[in-house]
Amino acid sequence: MKNKLFLILALLIFLIPTLSHADELITCKGNDHIYWTKCFGILRAGFSGTYYGEFLDGKKHGKGTEVRFDGSKYVGKWVKGKLIKISD
Repeated sequence: MKNKLFLILALLIFLIPTLSHADELITCKGNDHIYWTKCFGILRAGFSGTYYGEFLDGKKHGKGTEVRFDGSKYVGKWVKGKLIKISD
């Protein structure tokens, strides 16, 4: 009984930190966003504004915020470069 309890505790100690970091995104590397994937980055898009958020295969994908030069701000979920759900 003590051996089983020890084994369960040992597994929890080693698995919990691994599982808690599984969904964290890394910071996007490099200057060319078309190579960014499964990362968090900042894309300054000329005169259209700036996007802060997640990328997949070089496109806005996941949670993100776009701030345009006219002052408008879009916060939500992006899929393949398109805003599909606006958050509050």
